[in-house]
Amino acid sequence: MKNTALLLSSLYLLLGLFFLGSCVSKKKYLSSLERISRMKQDSTDFEQRIEGLDQDKNNLRQEVQASQAKAKTLSLELEGREKDIQQKELLLDRQNNLLYEKAQQLNDLQTKIDQQNQIVNNLKNTVANALVNFADDELTVNVKSGKVYLSLSENLLFPSGSSRLDKQGAEALGKLASVLNTNPNIEILIEGHTDSIPISSNIYKDNWDLSVARATSIVRLLANEYKVDGSRLTASGRAEYQPVDTNTTKEGRAKNRRTEIILSPKLEELFELIENTSQ
Repeated sequence: MKNTALLLSSLYLLLGLFFLGSCVSKKKYLSSLERISRMKQDSTDFEQRIEGLDQDKNNLRQEVQASQAKAKTLSLELEGREKDIQQKELLLDRQNNLLYEKAQQLNDLQTKIDQQNQIVNNLKNTVANALVNFADDELTVNVKSGKVYLSLSENLLFPSGSSRLDKQGAEALGKLASVLNTNPNIEILIEGHTDSIPISSNIYKDNWDLSVARATSIVRLLANEYKVDGSRLTASGRAEYQPVDTNTTKEGRAKNRRTEIILSPKLEELFELIENTSQ
């Protein structure tokens, strides 16, 4: 702008000297001044346009810088989101792997449970078939909670108020022993049960004593006579405290005077699977 103003001033000076040193008409002189004025105005307009363009350039530079800063921020955000997505994908993969492992464990567990149920049902059928010649009121065979329950009435096994086994009872236990000896992975619990009428005997102090003595008699017979492994046998007495019927009637008390032989397949492998699945 300073150069332009200097140029115009010089032009005015030269024109003035030119017109003063020559005989130029006043009309031409005024026309020249008018042209110079227009040139000056054009120069001013040009300078203003240049200033406007400079301002536009500065504005554009600022906009570019702002856009670059925003782009950099967006790039950093995108990079952070990509890392977050990658971490979440890794976590999801680990969770999916864990779910797959748990599903496999559950499948294994269900397979094992089905196998155990099959073993129990087969054992129940085998015991029932071995004792098929005995009446329903003398013994029953049922499955409860993954175990086989063989319930034998007092009339089949013992005289009233005694723990001495009858011949018929010993015969039934012999048939059962044959099944037990061919299934060595079965634990055997013998429980003696009585009715609620107190016993009057010089041998047994109470129903607890009688129930335990009856269970022990069966354990001895199975171990000593029929060679069932003693480590598999457990004797216990429940006295009158787990009745299956009322003790207020003769029929109910007869049902309560019983011995239950509870057969339990060994479940160590199943328990191990359950423990692993729960972890």
